[in-house]
Amino acid sequence: QVLVAPQAGYIKSASARAGDKVVEGQVIASLEDRDLIIEREKWVGELGKLDTSLARALSSRDRSELGMLQAKKSQVDAELALIDQKLVRSQLTAPFDGVLVSGDLNQALGAPVEVGQVLFEVASMESYRLVLDINEHDVAGVKPGQQGVLRFSAIPGNRHKFKTNNIVPVALTKDRKSVFSVEAELDEMSDKLRPGMRGVAKIRVGSEPLIWIWT
Repeated sequence: QVLVAPQAGYIKSASARAGDKVVEGQVIASLEDRDLIIEREKWVGELGKLDTSLARALSSRDRSELGMLQAKKSQVDAELALIDQKLVRSQLTAPFDGVLVSGDLNQALGAPVEVGQVLFEVASMESYRLVLDINEHDVAGVKPGQQGVLRFSAIPGNRHKFKTNNIVPVALTKDRKSVFSVEAELDEMSDKLRPGMRGVAKIRVGSEPLIWIWT
């Protein structure tokens, strides 16, 4: 899930960066909110004045003045609610437990951001989707439900078992080779895994006589 700038502003602080684990609700970064706080204080002062005027209008039973002041108070309440919402949104929080796969604002404090600008990407640690690139010459033997073993380049000493789920029926060109994407699911999770890891996988597709394989 991507975390985008909810409003235009400036980077105030950043407490996490790509590679860090985060928990749901943790503040990852915040936008400058000084102007919003000043604006909120202005509207709070205006609300206090209106409350005083409303009390005076009630005591004098001036219905026309009372109606006008109540309309102004509703407008001020709406402005305060909007500012409070902006103040909450100025805090970028993790939507769930996971790991940041992109985003580092530590070197960009004070930098401007635009509405909708992508600041972070968060990936869940609860489950992964494994994508295998199978050469077009070998994909005919791959079927859903087959077992396999995977070794990641970052942790070559660990073997991870998986099961194939789905074969995407669209050929792609990677490294000058035509490959098909096969989606698979890991049998067991490990805290050493991170999104974006690459490695080598082998799928058990069955046994055939050597003469059949050679020909």
